[in-house]
Amino acid sequence: MSDDDWSAVPLRDAGVVPHDATAQEARHSSVPSASAPAAGPVQGRPAPQYGEYAPAGWVNPVLAEQERSDRAAATAGQGSPAASTTRSASGPRPAPAAAKRLGASPGDLFLTLMLLGLGLWTVVRYFRTGLVATDVRRAIEQQSTTLSDPSALTTAANVNLVGALAILVLTVAWSVGRLRAGKRSAWVPVLGGVLATVFSTVVFMIVLSHDPAFAAWWAQRTG
Repeated sequence: MSDDDWSAVPLRDAGVVPHDATAQEARHSSVPSASAPAAGPVQGRPAPQYGEYAPAGWVNPVLAEQERSDRAAATAGQGSPAASTTRSASGPRPAPAAAKRLGASPGDLFLTLMLLGLGLWTVVRYFRTGLVATDVRRAIEQQSTTLSDPSALTTAANVNLVGALAILVLTVAWSVGRLRAGKRSAWVPVLGGVLATVFSTVVFMIVLSHDPAFAAWWAQRTG
């Protein structure tokens, strides 16, 4: 084999180191390149580059900040009213109370409502003051005498309407309050009806007492 052969093999003789580059065996260089990271301890915990493993002790700052924010939010939420409200809402709720019965009994409730309806119907009839005055005049003329001034009965009918309305409102309010409290209430409309009757009688008697013809008949009767 000649010396000019391209495939020259490095000399294997001991103690002989060839200096000709063409006579050296091709192998990886043992000298570290300038771009390779230097060996030694990590200074400042540098972030790993793409494709590299994280050095020992390195912590991702993004994840660390996120964990810190989560812990701060959880700590603040434990003492906030919203968190307390949420815990209260998610807790067991008490069982709803049973519906309270109206009136002392079903019969009492029915009788109370029926009497209130009767009183309402009576007051509605009082709105026709002209008809009320005419009925009163006819009743008095059939039983006693002809009135000197029948028009005064219209004034009495108007006053009677106002009084009956006031008594009805008070009776309904009182009855409803007792019904909701579970108390006997049927006697309240009865009392309201009695008061309305007494009020109406007094109003018409006052007006009739000022009528000359009726006053003369009454004096003659009571003589």
